[in-house]
Amino acid sequence: MAADQLRALHGSSTPGPWEVGVGGGVVYAREHVPGWGVADVRDGADTGLSDAELIAAMRNALPALLGVAEAARRCVTRSGTEQELWDALAALDERA
Repeated sequence: MAADQLRALHGSSTPGPWEVGVGGGVVYAREHVPGWGVADVRDGADTGLSDAELIAAMRNALPALLGVAEAARRCVTRSGTEQELWDALAALDERA
């Protein structure tokens, strides 16, 4: 999937940040309707909590990851600067 498609998908999804609910397995949007999950990955196995944590972390990191990809593209094509790439990487580290 191309970066612009990911940006569009991100923009049309439930606003973030997303987090894992108490007990795990359900991902919630922090500022969205309380009690309504955006993903329920409870599967009766130990992987449900890990899956929920991964979904929330990826969704929350997506804007910064796309920023790094765009800065890298500009740097490589010489339409941007190396400093832009370093700034994008720093923004990604701040989300961690």
